[in-house]
Amino acid sequence: MKRKSIFGTLMVSLLAAAAFAAETVTLFDFSGSQLHGWVGNPRVKSITPGPEGLHVICSGQEDPWIEGPPCDTLPEGEYELLKLEVTFANRVASAIEVFYGPRFVAGSSVRIAATGDGTWQTGSALIPRLQPGDRLRIDPAQNEGEFTLASIKVTPMVPLFNTRFSKPAVPQTEQSTQSLLAGDLVLRHHPRRWGDFILERKGLRLASGQANDDIVVLNAAGQPTTIALSDLELNWERQDNALLCVASHRDADGRAWRISRSFQAQNGNAIAINTTIMLSAAADMINVPWLTLFPGLGSFGSAKDQALFAGVEYLMDEPSSDTKDIEGPNAIRRLVSNHKVCFPLMAILQDRQWLALSWDESLKPGPIFDSPDRIYNSGAHLFALWSPGVCQGRIENDFNVYEPMHWEGNRDYSMTTLISAGDGDSVIAAVKDYLQRKQLPPLPEYAGGYQAALALLAKGWLDSSSYADGKWRHAVVPNPEKFAAQPAADALVFLAWLAGETTDAALATRIRQRLAEVLPKYQELGYSSGVSHGRHELFVRMYFNQSLSWLDRAAGGARDILAKLRSDGSSPYVANPTAKHDYGVTHWTDHANGLTANRLTLPAYYAQAAGDPAFRADFLGAVDRVLDLYRHDAPRGAQTWEIALHTPDILGAAYMLKLCVAAYRISGDEKYLSEAEYWALSGVPFVYLIDPVLEHGPVGRYGTIAVLGATSWKAPFWIGLPVQWCGLVYRNELLHYLDELPNREKRQFWQQLADGITIAGLQMTHPLSDSKLQGLLPDFFILAQQQGNGPAINPGTVQHGLPQAFGKTPIFSTKAVVPGVIVHALGDISNWRGADGRCELDLALWPEGPSEVVISGLSKEPAILRWQNAPVTGQWSETHRTLIVSIAGKGRLTIE
Repeated sequence: MKRKSIFGTLMVSLLAAAAFAAETVTLFDFSGSQLHGWVGNPRVKSITPGPEGLHVICSGQEDPWIEGPPCDTLPEGEYELLKLEVTFANRVASAIEVFYGPRFVAGSSVRIAATGDGTWQTGSALIPRLQPGDRLRIDPAQNEGEFTLASIKVTPMVPLFNTRFSKPAVPQTEQSTQSLLAGDLVLRHHPRRWGDFILERKGLRLASGQANDDIVVLNAAGQPTTIALSDLELNWERQDNALLCVASHRDADGRAWRISRSFQAQNGNAIAINTTIMLSAAADMINVPWLTLFPGLGSFGSAKDQALFAGVEYLMDEPSSDTKDIEGPNAIRRLVSNHKVCFPLMAILQDRQWLALSWDESLKPGPIFDSPDRIYNSGAHLFALWSPGVCQGRIENDFNVYEPMHWEGNRDYSMTTLISAGDGDSVIAAVKDYLQRKQLPPLPEYAGGYQAALALLAKGWLDSSSYADGKWRHAVVPNPEKFAAQPAADALVFLAWLAGETTDAALATRIRQRLAEVLPKYQELGYSSGVSHGRHELFVRMYFNQSLSWLDRAAGGARDILAKLRSDGSSPYVANPTAKHDYGVTHWTDHANGLTANRLTLPAYYAQAAGDPAFRADFLGAVDRVLDLYRHDAPRGAQTWEIALHTPDILGAAYMLKLCVAAYRISGDEKYLSEAEYWALSGVPFVYLIDPVLEHGPVGRYGTIAVLGATSWKAPFWIGLPVQWCGLVYRNELLHYLDELPNREKRQFWQQLADGITIAGLQMTHPLSDSKLQGLLPDFFILAQQQGNGPAINPGTVQHGLPQAFGKTPIFSTKAVVPGVIVHALGDISNWRGADGRCELDLALWPEGPSEVVISGLSKEPAILRWQNAPVTGQWSETHRTLIVSIAGKGRLTIE
């Protein structure tokens, strides 16, 4: 997410068809070589009518658009929504944006995907009912591009069925005679009423089911018919640790129904609920309530300490679908498209007990989350799974049904859900339980493997538009004045590593030639520059044998930052007086963990690279205050240049994890590993652990959502829109964290998560066929289009953790070989041994020439240094309490 405005959009998911929509009205038909009153703004070079349509050429300046006159002919009748259909052909842009209304304002627009290859296409989106005098505007590109508009049509969307809600009654325990025990989670079910059950644990009623759910089906006359599940006669069976209830029904069309639900005790405090429906003949289904659950009904009510809906909501004691992070229609997140859900988990915490619902997402049910419940007005919270979901027959946040699901006869349709519970101080306990029950998905595949990845990133450094005369752009954008090319010493290090790793001799030669051309310039430009996310300047200095200069410069800055930290451990957000927005106005305080932890990056780096006991003590004290202040909080507030301070943010998890790992390396205190686990887990709900859009393509698994909010509260809206660079920064910190873990299984888990994020980043990277952007990471990735967009980011962001994803030696390593003794090296660090004043460690350094190894935390200056059994001279800094040794190759370093 860059400091650049991109298409603002109301991401509306459409039905696959509109069989029950009213008659279509053509608003504009441009095939007759007519303008129909449409004009372009000054950024449109030309707008010309023709036999195929209205042909538009954009000038290349930012934000061109065309706009039309008031829409004269509008559909009549009772409806609230219109299906807008635009037939067009375009080149360059991957989407167009259509504004609507009496005025063109952010939030009153929809985004329609585009091929960008000149082929004709009809794209659609849902918009509110247009009023007389309303106009349309089309933004065909961000800057350059061509666009031909053939027609614009609208169709009223008329619901096939209007879903109605009634406040549920509180189930009575004494009537619930069917019971099941799973650990200390107890299910009590009414013997005669479907869905009338209670879940209890440790004397607290955690949730209640819905006793008034209805199945709705189209009858032979095409009219909706309701089957009230509460009216069905239930037959019960007990099978070991399971309960089974079965109901039968024959409808007016003669179809026989068999509806069953089993409750199966699982390991721990969990119950699997499987609901199965079989019909004797085909039917068009309008509503299937697989499960409706009211956490807090009959007990803690609408209160909560925390709640989570993975990828969509991350709440403290505050309402869901709130406007602290998002304004306008996108703020409502009660029923969302499945591609916005990172993995199927809803959870709530109250009084140190959590309850979670997970499900089989293969049927794509509509997940419903409302906390507190304002749909049934139950006075509690609502977790539900209904079919059809969004894109199958419903529209986001609209519980009415516009399109039925066709079910075949004599076939089981089944949905399995899991309700689990436990003790915890945050909803992260529920996330941890989910991850223990579900294996991480397999790693994505990158075609061509490691060597293809090396070639792609190398071409990004060498041949993309990122490079310009010995300098690199942080990101390529249409306006070259934004993210202009700048010195980037980190690019030189990344290129040098690529030259040694690739097996393509011609590519290695090209890289070395480029380095030979560029390196002399950096003797004047210096080595403090960089363009990659998550970079650590010390490693660049180590490559150029200038580590001490970084230590000297970092020391003062690190101390100044610690001195500015407030006594409670916070660092305040202060709005820029000249900025358009104050991003702190929706938060309950003036600070956040992501903001504070990010400002402590330099102290964290310096404390690990310098063994100064006084500074390390000050740093640990600061970390303790920060951890105390933000314990059990949601990660948030890390991108206040465009995102609200309150907004949950994966970078908050990354920056807090960085502090915990640094504190553990310095002190060896296990409490910091425990804190690190929390913050590592707090980032997981932002990661896709499912294939979100497999029907459109393979890219998406291990993609990462950056924030659960929108830029400046409105647009772009980032839920469901992966921003992989943010996930890659989180990945960097996971790689540091897992390297300190003693538990092999935990290391493997976090390694797989980190590697998945890396490979997803490779999948999203612009391919070699794109000569300008090859090897560059798009700022965001549109899942349904399987295409990246936005500023194209330099290859270093992906490259940081690339070798680990393929089982290779890291480019940069930091390791606490014993508590307080921390080694930094360009390559691998292993096999520390120390006794009787003598220490040894093995190093595998990748640079072709000497590079520096930085060791902090030694008690005194060594008397003897040997590398590969030969004496070597080191540099000892008494000021920083750091040893620096310049060596090359692979071998053993001995310190006495």
